[in-house]
Amino acid sequence: MDMKNDGDFEQVRGKILRRDPLPDLEECYALIRREAMRHASMKAESDNPDTSAMVSPLRPSSQKIVSTTPVIGEGSLTLTDPFMKRLPHRHNRVIPKPTYEPELSTKVKYPMSNYVSNHRLSESNKSFVNQLSTVTIPNSVQEALTNPKWKATMNEEMKSLELVECPPGKKPVGCR
Repeated sequence: MDMKNDGDFEQVRGKILRRDPLPDLEECYALIRREAMRHASMKAESDNPDTSAMVSPLRPSSQKIVSTTPVIGEGSLTLTDPFMKRLPHRHNRVIPKPTYEPELSTKVKYPMSNYVSNHRLSESNKSFVNQLSTVTIPNSVQEALTNPKWKATMNEEMKSLELVECPPGKKPVGCR
């Protein structure tokens, strides 16, 4: 792309000239190359009807030929870049599947017996560890109220939230 005839690089040119001290040639080239790659990718997307929202034929007077070789200055220095090749359009794009499980199963996902070795435990502790895998956590209050153990646990939790008087000589803790 010729910077003298193309207004697309004016922003990069201004960015380079505003620096104090002026950047070296490699940094200038990197900035220009990045902008050229951005323009080339935008051009590639607009040339491909699959990625365009609206496609219309160009009038011959408004056609622009985009070179894959960026030119610095007035053609005095040409830098070729192997990364400027146009890549083919990806046809394998799919919508990712949701990573959550819409319905929680009643089955325990990770049973304790898969991760805990109980060969050194006493019989009572073995039965306790095996029982942990059989406990299912309810999904709603209605489910919890059907199980007497969950109902008792909920009542105990509600009782712990009740307000009580402070013992003599003690002050309540503030929220700040």
